[in-house]
Amino acid sequence: MTHVINLGPHTNKGALKDQTGCLADLGLKYTYIPVDFENPTQAKFNAFCAALAQSENDIIHVHCIYNARVSAFYYRYALEGLGGEVQPAFELMDSIWRPGGVWAQFIGKPQDADLPIHYARYDY
Repeated sequence: MTHVINLGPHTNKGALKDQTGCLADLGLKYTYIPVDFENPTQAKFNAFCAALAQSENDIIHVHCIYNARVSAFYYRYALEGLGGEVQPAFELMDSIWRPGGVWAQFIGKPQDADLPIHYARYDY
């Protein structure tokens, strides 16, 4: 791994106290794109896409706290034809959670916007 992209805000419960400093000490590139779980935005998705595009030669690890953000971002990335395959991206996301509400809108499933979010091993 040569590049870490973090979609989880540093203020989240369970976030590393000084991820920026720790990764810098290890010589790793770090991109911080804090995504508000209540409000995933096009601007954050654009920043994610730009970070991936600028990292063609990097070995990338993308994370957040639960990997809900990550799986939704990768699913949308595949769905929009930007990289990866849609079905495996969906299956990965579905193994973690089933987005409802604003996240359903974010991933292009407005028909699910009235549904609650379901988390694997908790709701199904």
